[in-house]
Amino acid sequence: MEISDRINQIMEREKLSVAAFSRLTGIADQTVRSVCVLRRNKPSFDFLLKIVQTYEWVNPEWLLTGNGD
Repeated sequence: MEISDRINQIMEREKLSVAAFSRLTGIADQTVRSVCVLRRNKPSFDFLLKIVQTYEWVNPEWLLTGNGD
């Protein structure tokens, strides 16, 4: 499972579209699309940090590696 798959799982769990996820996290819509939909890019540190700060229930280790809950 790729990191983009885990980010997509977060969006599915929260029942968010890419646009809604973008607004809530403060990550540019096009950036989210290029990572999660088009899979052209890998997420930056800032991208991942915004996810962890927005969704406190997300385990950073799981987000980065897929290990853990």
